Amino acid sequence: MGAIVMNHTKIGRGAIIAAGALVPEGVVIEPNSLVAGIPGKVRRTCTPDELEQIRHNADNYVKRLAYYATKS
Repeated sequence: MGAIVMNHTKIGRGAIIAAGALVPEGVVIEPNSLVAGIPGKVRRTCTPDELEQIRHNADNYVKRLAYYATKS
């Protein structure tokens, strides 16, 4: 989605990098953080409900992949 993550950056598990964000070199992003902006900064911590919704959406994409793979 157009985010740029520079070299030697560490992104924690469950962190979300917003579209268009630029995460500077060497930055460490804590788990479950929401990062946005130029430069990318942690704006807040994602809630457990948000993280669950993201997992749910990812599962739906996988199901659609399997469905459409059989249609071509």
